[in-house]
Amino acid sequence: MCSKHVQAEKREMWNNKIEEIKGTNAKKNTIKFYKEVKEMSKDFLQQNIICKGEKGEILTNEKDILLRWQQYFQLLLEDELQPIEENETENVEVSEDIDKPTYEEMITVIRSMKNGKAQGIDNIIVELIKNGGTELLQRIFDLLIQVWEQE
Repeated sequence: MCSKHVQAEKREMWNNKIEEIKGTNAKKNTIKFYKEVKEMSKDFLQQNIICKGEKGEILTNEKDILLRWQQYFQLLLEDELQPIEENETENVEVSEDIDKPTYEEMITVIRSMKNGKAQGIDNIIVELIKNGGTELLQRIFDLLIQVWEQE
């Protein structure tokens, strides 16, 4: 109960601070505006990064954490990179006669993508692609075909 009250007060304090900064911006006092924004951003501190070690111990040192992640991924890669036996490759069929994707297929896939999802590594959101118009869709399709032919 107490933590909810504290959270509500903290939220109210931040909202008041934001309104104050908006007022400064509305008054066209640029220097004071940027000074207040800079002051406000100082209050955000980086969270402590912790990680569990191999035996369950808590690691807080950045070098120890990086070393632990390195060990973890090496273990994962060792499991995945087992050599393929000769008889395993004989059972794999590779089909070369897969048709190129069509423009209509690409449009269907794009329309089926959900809105409101986080953008990928390219920082492009789905809504931008969906509402970008026919020229954007044609360029995406041309790129798709180019990649398809090269791979």
